[in-house]
Amino acid sequence: MQSLLSLATVAAIGLSLVQAFPVISECVAANWDLGPNSDPHPGLILPNQLVYIQDPENFCINLPDWNDPYLHAYYYSHADVFPTVVAAEGYVASFCVGKKPNDQVMTMPSNGILSAHVLRNFTVPGKRYMQIWGKMNCSELKINCTPSAPDVYDDGGQYDSVRFRNCGKEPYSGVDPVLQGSTFINYVEQAGDGIYCMRVCEGGTEDGDPCNAKLDTAGCSVTMNIRPEDLYADGFTFIDVTGAQPAVPSTPQSNPNPEALPPSAEPQQQQPVPISPQVQFCMSEFQQGTDYWGKRGCIWTGACPLGGSWSVNDGKCDCLPDTPIWDEPNYRCVA
Repeated sequence: MQSLLSLATVAAIGLSLVQAFPVISECVAANWDLGPNSDPHPGLILPNQLVYIQDPENFCINLPDWNDPYLHAYYYSHADVFPTVVAAEGYVASFCVGKKPNDQVMTMPSNGILSAHVLRNFTVPGKRYMQIWGKMNCSELKINCTPSAPDVYDDGGQYDSVRFRNCGKEPYSGVDPVLQGSTFINYVEQAGDGIYCMRVCEGGTEDGDPCNAKLDTAGCSVTMNIRPEDLYADGFTFIDVTGAQPAVPSTPQSNPNPEALPPSAEPQQQQPVPISPQVQFCMSEFQQGTDYWGKRGCIWTGACPLGGSWSVNDGKCDCLPDTPIWDEPNYRCVA
């Protein structure tokens, strides 16, 4: 049974954020299972580390906590020194857009989230999930998003609801049962290189579960089955794929004897779901429609400059083919 405690209560029982996760060397020695009596605070969920997803205007994700003493001492107290996602594992706080679970979470900075795409998949009872991804403003959120080496996504940085016994680094974080629903008990979140992604799920955090927490170095495209070109897509969208796709993306399996199966029987990898065909939600000042170029999505209801039209693909006003040149002094498109 999980319980929500106020931060005052947490302070009273002496739970230090520095001591809120297991010692990694002990985890390795125990093969990542510290035993049933290892958790010093079983069932505890910190109210300032609650996440949820409803739509692109209402969600909370965990990010490095600006008020954490450890992060302040080693990063924020120094000019322009921010932690990476992986460096802040264990020192997070919930940042919220729209509805808040309580008054102990943080409000997302107005320019912190640059895009948000929400996917709902309720196909399989017991393994239903909601998913969000998009672009974030790393400097606004005080995160160092620079990879440590070329092609490194986030150095394995991941926040999740894996409990203390199994060596989770945020063992007292969780999913808000009121805003998300009591059956959604796990989440997994990754961020880095200017993007973020998170799932909240029914089921566990093992292989085959929609919130599989064992893919921390893989990045959002693999972990959450997002097409690479969609990771950086502009806009704010909602997609419901219930009944259209398997609830858990299949993982390619190697066949030890390729000749034993005909080509049609070879395991197939599920194709990522494109974000554009089933847009059902648009932010305020946008409405569903089809742009000049035939792309369906969220169309800005404002007026584009003369000779221009809103582009769903670019998320901005573009010049039309007959007036392809942008006239900056007169703020219009010309032939």
